[in-house]
Amino acid sequence: MKEKLLELKFLTKELLFKTSNIPFYVKHNILESMLDLKLVFKPDDFASTLSIFEEEMSEEVLQKNSFLWLNNYFPTAITIAKRIGTNHTVWFEKMGDCYISVSKNETDPSRFWLKAKLYGCAIEAYKKAGNNSKLRQTEQLNFELKPLIKLPTIQIPREEEEIDRLTQLAAFIKYNCNKLLKKNPEEIYESLIGGWFYPTRQQALNATQKEKYFYEQFLTVVEFDRNKNIHHRNTDAHKERRFQEIYNYYIDTVTLQYLFNVFIPGIKSGHLTYTNLLGYLHKHTWLGKPYIKTDLGGNEVPINWITLIAPAIVEYFVQIQSWTSNTSFTPSFVLSIDSLTLKMEGLLRNFSERLNISTTVHGKKGLQEAYVGYVLDNDALRQYFNEDDRQFFKYLFASEGGINLRNNVAHCFYNYFDYNLDKMHLLLAALLKIAQYDLTEPE
Repeated sequence: MKEKLLELKFLTKELLFKTSNIPFYVKHNILESMLDLKLVFKPDDFASTLSIFEEEMSEEVLQKNSFLWLNNYFPTAITIAKRIGTNHTVWFEKMGDCYISVSKNETDPSRFWLKAKLYGCAIEAYKKAGNNSKLRQTEQLNFELKPLIKLPTIQIPREEEEIDRLTQLAAFIKYNCNKLLKKNPEEIYESLIGGWFYPTRQQALNATQKEKYFYEQFLTVVEFDRNKNIHHRNTDAHKERRFQEIYNYYIDTVTLQYLFNVFIPGIKSGHLTYTNLLGYLHKHTWLGKPYIKTDLGGNEVPINWITLIAPAIVEYFVQIQSWTSNTSFTPSFVLSIDSLTLKMEGLLRNFSERLNISTTVHGKKGLQEAYVGYVLDNDALRQYFNEDDRQFFKYLFASEGGINLRNNVAHCFYNYFDYNLDKMHLLLAALLKIAQYDLTEPE
């Protein structure tokens, strides 16, 4: 057995180094097979094999066979370098250079999205190589390219059958909301905490599992965020995106219609006011119960959330009242959304504090307050939240596939038209949802 292994190793060396006229791709296949046979081929057996890549690598060859080099040959060279313990970062740098070289061929404005994809891959390669100079240069190139990227807009008309279903749904929602508005304000606010008009996590998961898509493995899929930054996708990216699409579809077609048909007619008629909404929160929820914190000096500082969220709620009601009484008035929800979004993060954090659940994590500067996504994913907190409510909070404030309000507001990614009525209504729904949980000790 040992003799046969020696013969195999001798044969591979003959093929790799001494036999002429063997194409590079054949040698690459041999090296891949050697890497797979870890019990047979040890690090010493790969000595000098990286020279095979170096001899083959030229500007002309890289341009001609860039796809193979970027997706097959460079990764193999990196694996070999790691196996034998040599500096593998130089190969990441070569990979980044190859991406930049290929990007220069993309001069058609309609393909600048692909150029951005190449820049993104080069940035990742330079980062792994530790070459900060080339990393910054490529980031600048990507920044200058972003204004030139124009993706085509495709409109897919709804089928008549779907239009009929949505029309019937709208009539059903309006009928139910009209019945609800005959009740007293406290009952109305309580009804908005939960109900069939909110999507459930299980509904979205079930719909996602029924769908099977195989086409994406044959396509180059590039995802951009609202600022034209490219997102890297993991193996479950398609499943997660479909979940968010289904969840968002329900929000758009059901939840937002329901909230609109409750708040707008209710405020217009004077039945719903900021006074009775704040009064409900103050009287019936933990938001109205002062919370005592101790500052660095040992002084007790009372925190009352009603006084902190009141400006956003009052501003919203004033804008709606002005709009419904004067159709020429254009309402603005910038102040309300900015304020209430950031206060919602504080509410989630304070909710954890009242349960004696830590909201601090170790960061670059030491201990710091965790972001809202971490707070929501904390195992200690998950047991207190309804799973559907937690999904709703993540959709609004922490999920990349959702609205991600916290990130977009905190980093000023929204323009004026992004501050719309729908986001404000979802914030009010989230406020009512978190207010329902009362886990404080009685005074």
